[in-house]
Amino acid sequence: MRTGSGLGFEEFWGVTPYGTSYSNKATSSSMVKATNNMFGTLNDYYIGAIWEKNVPSFLIDGTQMVMLREIVEKNKGSIGKITYNSSGQVMSIEVIMPKAEPITYNSGSDFKIINQKAIINAGRLMDDFNLTSEQVMHKAGDPFRRKEDAAMAFALMYHPTSKQEMQEYSASIDRMQDGTFTFTNVMSSAMTAGKKLDYLTDIERRNVDYAYKANSVGIIHTHWHPQGNVGFSSQDMSEAKNLQKTGDYTGSWYLVNKYFEVKVLMPYIKHTNHEWGRDEKYKGFEAAIKIFQIK
Repeated sequence: MRTGSGLGFEEFWGVTPYGTSYSNKATSSSMVKATNNMFGTLNDYYIGAIWEKNVPSFLIDGTQMVMLREIVEKNKGSIGKITYNSSGQVMSIEVIMPKAEPITYNSGSDFKIINQKAIINAGRLMDDFNLTSEQVMHKAGDPFRRKEDAAMAFALMYHPTSKQEMQEYSASIDRMQDGTFTFTNVMSSAMTAGKKLDYLTDIERRNVDYAYKANSVGIIHTHWHPQGNVGFSSQDMSEAKNLQKTGDYTGSWYLVNKYFEVKVLMPYIKHTNHEWGRDEKYKGFEAAIKIFQIK
């Protein structure tokens, strides 16, 4: 994961996740060859174990925001009747959960629509359906219909944590064999530095490595620092271009900045027509755009 001084991922955790490539933004080095492994990796297991032992207070008291449909379906529930106004805007959503009376939530007072997704306070679901804080969390490996939904789930879980802990988080967004998307390979500044959180320097708190696999279609990370970049940093751009140039990773890049804005950097593809067919070449990136803001 890192070259030079400091513990690498394998040294720090004592495992080598199969099928995962690690990249160090400071050195632009790929540490493990990518393979065609299409499933989650061991680091998700270890991240999950750490997360469960150190559940942040904002999850326990239910102030975290989550995606309504995804949490309901994750807990064997379903979405019932949805009503719309004359403009086609969602006004209410009925939630049907096992062994519970259906509940209808109203737009504005109960949930809000962001990027076509209903976002609700996790505490409402905990109280209304007797769910635990763990049951209302989006986790690495959960399925999502769109890659932007996977990016939103990561943002909802790790942006508040990133600001609270004053360290960056990253993950890959992967396309699964069934056509759904998920986020995996969650990493933190502490993992990158090979140190406990309390011992990180300011520079280390603003740097995070990332991992990706052959089926990764996105890489996402957080910026938490009050004086930090609201867009992709020059270091981010340099690494993205280097990996694109070598062909190691040619997908999209996502950023969750300090304002809870999620931005995307899409690869620019130049199409060249030949007599024998059409050729596609990656030539840098489109201008970064904000796709949504959670507020």
